[in-house]
Amino acid sequence: MRDEGTSHHYLPHRRTAAAALDLTDRLGGLLPSAVRGVVWTTDAPFRQTRAEVAAYEKALVLAAEMEAVALFTVAEYRQVEAAAVVAVADSLVKPGPCEHRPETEKALQLALGAAVQALTEA
Repeated sequence: MRDEGTSHHYLPHRRTAAAALDLTDRLGGLLPSAVRGVVWTTDAPFRQTRAEVAAYEKALVLAAEMEAVALFTVAEYRQVEAAAVVAVADSLVKPGPCEHRPETEKALQLALGAAVQALTEA
C-alpha cells in the first residue's frame, strides 16, 4: 500500500505497488514458514492514526514498514526485480515498547541468507 512520497516520483499514483512474483516465489521457497501478504509503506511512522491502523488491519495488511513501495516502484521504473522480506519486531495494533528479541534477530538472519541465495540463483 503506497502511503509515502518517494514512489510517486517514479510512477503515476495508484494505491499499490507490487514485488516481482518470480523473486517473491524464490524467497518464499527458501523461507517456508514465512507468511505472504500486503504491507503498508509509510514514511511518516509517527503519524498513523488509530482509524488508519484499524482500516489497514481490517484490510488484512500484515505489517507497516518504510521502504518496500519505494523499492518496488523504482524497480518497476528501472525494469528490474525487487521483493521484500519483513521481520516484524513490534505492533501498531497492540502498542507497547519495541524490545530486542532473539526471534527477531533469527528472522533477520534467515531473511538475509534467503535473499543472498535467491539473488544468486536469479
